[in-house]
Amino acid sequence: MSDVRWTPEQEQAITARGADVLVAAAAGSGKTAVLVERIIRRLVDERDPLDVDQLLVVTFTEAAATEMRDRIGAALQAALAGNPENERLQRQLALLGRASISTLHSFCLSLVRQYFYRLGLDPAVSVMGEHEALLLRHEVLDQLFARRFDEEGDGPFHALVDRYGGGRDDEGLRNLVLAIYDHMQALPWPDQWLEESLARFDVPEGAAIEDLPWWPPLRRQIRLELELAAEALASARALAARPGGPAAYLDVLAAEEAAVRAAALRTETGSYADLAEAVAAVAFGRLPGTKKGEVDEGLKEAVGKLRERAKKAVRAVQEQWFCRTADEWLADLRAIAPHLRTLGGVVREFAEAFREAKAAQSAIDFNDLERLALQLLRDSTSTPDRLVPSDVARDLRARYREILVDEYQDINGVQDAILTLVARDGQEGPPNRFMVGDVKQSIYRFRHADPGLFLAKYGAYRPWAGAPEPGAAGARIVLGANFRSREGVVNAVNFLFRQIMSARAGELDYDRDAELVYRAGYPPLPGEEAAEPPVELHLLDGEERGPADGAGSGQAPAASGPEAASGDGVAGEADGEEEDPALAELADLTAMEREARLIAARIRAMVDGTADQPPVQVWDRKLKTYRPLQYRDIAILLRATTGRINTIIEVLSQSGIPAYGQVSTGYFQATEVQVFLSLLQVLDNPLQDIPLAAVLHSPIVGLSAADLARIRLANPRGSFYDALVAAAAPASGAAMAEAAAAPASEAAMAEAAAA
Repeated sequence: MSDVRWTPEQEQAITARGADVLVAAAAGSGKTAVLVERIIRRLVDERDPLDVDQLLVVTFTEAAATEMRDRIGAALQAALAGNPENERLQRQLALLGRASISTLHSFCLSLVRQYFYRLGLDPAVSVMGEHEALLLRHEVLDQLFARRFDEEGDGPFHALVDRYGGGRDDEGLRNLVLAIYDHMQALPWPDQWLEESLARFDVPEGAAIEDLPWWPPLRRQIRLELELAAEALASARALAARPGGPAAYLDVLAAEEAAVRAAALRTETGSYADLAEAVAAVAFGRLPGTKKGEVDEGLKEAVGKLRERAKKAVRAVQEQWFCRTADEWLADLRAIAPHLRTLGGVVREFAEAFREAKAAQSAIDFNDLERLALQLLRDSTSTPDRLVPSDVARDLRARYREILVDEYQDINGVQDAILTLVARDGQEGPPNRFMVGDVKQSIYRFRHADPGLFLAKYGAYRPWAGAPEPGAAGARIVLGANFRSREGVVNAVNFLFRQIMSARAGELDYDRDAELVYRAGYPPLPGEEAAEPPVELHLLDGEERGPADGAGSGQAPAASGPEAASGDGVAGEADGEEEDPALAELADLTAMEREARLIAARIRAMVDGTADQPPVQVWDRKLKTYRPLQYRDIAILLRATTGRINTIIEVLSQSGIPAYGQVSTGYFQATEVQVFLSLLQVLDNPLQDIPLAAVLHSPIVGLSAADLARIRLANPRGSFYDALVAAAAPASGAAMAEAAAAPASEAAMAEAAAA
């Protein structure tokens, strides 16, 4: 066991036994350390020890599984160093290699390989790679659509394509089929879900809209939108009541807020017609005039913006939900139902055809791993309301004395069913699931994750009171302390999420249990005893700009950027004045390139310092002192790396900043390879516009986007190659020497045409 001083909540998570335990672990709360310590204590428990191969540890990624195994091994080695004769510790180290510490996919794969004969699979079955599976499913879908078109003539499938296929092709319908199929793969009972979903569109004769399954969620949605509008009006009223505020607006704002809240209340018991009448009754009149100088213009503007937000929200409710009568909505549902039944049939047919295509290749994909594992573990007598473990599941329940699940907020329905079937339910022994996660991080919906599973347990489980409670579904422990971030970061995150995260809009109230608690304990910065480094927010214009706008329009292309950060930015140019070259260059960049330049500028300023600020100081845990920031201390986090990470690395490199990123794209998607593939295409046929433009814009030639635009504008007809030759014609022959002395972009054009 380690010598770490655990918090009371961490100690509870480490020692809780005899119940299913859900740990809500905030970012930086030390959850991995807690997991490792819990495992080590279980292994060396003198009263009830277990072997490491009696644990099932499920992580979200292979990297996390490797880290977990390494940490457990290091902890065992450290314990053994203090007690080298301990045979039990020696045994655990020997067993660590065969311990079940893996992703859920890897666990499912081991089950499929072990019990292939029960599943009717070839023992040499292979798992398809992601791209291989993607190609096969598109091939199967192509064949399915072609067969349907050939066989049906003007039947239901043609009607479905006409309605949902898209204007020019059937791509929209194809994507819809694949999206429904993918969603079904994450459900433990997909066929039942599909049938129930289709049945929601069946409207019995004589039914009212209030009788349909759509009505309760529709009422909740309308109420949410109206309440948000009312809150905007309440905020506007509070600002108007401030000293200097437009107090003359108060009566109008109060009346409008009351009308919106009255309409929201009608959603509880009113019919569709009642709601339509109540929403239609909400009217926004004219605001009284105010004399210039009598009110604070900033407060007046803020009140106006909040009121406008409320008006738009109410108008959206009126136009989206009450633009038609109830009878018209019912008629629409009856018209849609046959098309959706056809769509359901196409989805089922695709699922079967895809399964057969994989079987013909003796292959399965990643979704199959989970579905086949569930098939093995779920007894045939199971129902959606009651999972019955198979004999395979009972064997696993006997083997695994504890199941530890990391990143539980990212679990989907199939995965949760698998873990439920493997875990003990009290009959084979005490409940033995230990789940760790943070629902605040579930917004990404990885692989159709269902955060509702986490939230359901969070609401049903009781706070851990030191022992299992009779009749309780499980125990809940909250780890809210953050040991990673500085206090300024913690305070900024808490401030932001208190404003935007609620159970109504974000599935969870950001209350005292959910917020971060600063526990990192960084010593005060030297010379700044009371000052915390500020949290910076930089807003950049996300629009792509070309030579026709941006700098040329007299507007700065970014709200903040490298030029703004250094104080050299220019807000705009008056008509007729020469445009700022820095702004012209910035307008040429993509949004991602502008963002990368800002990142590079801020990194250089933090590492090297500026005329006004010294280099940033960071706390070195090993040296136990502050030291200047180094490049290796910095991480850049992106929501997604595709299409972004290469740009950032390239811009950082141009700024002299060493950078590395793990790119998930393959070799042929690398920027350098793509450029040379485009060059080969141009050498084969220069009349291909896109490859030619890519080569011209690349470092091989170096034309800017503005150069390319001028070439095309000068010759808008024909191929881009013809336009390029025409643009370079004055520089041909004897004029080439003159072109060489021209500005770089002109010389580059001449060089490109000559090539």
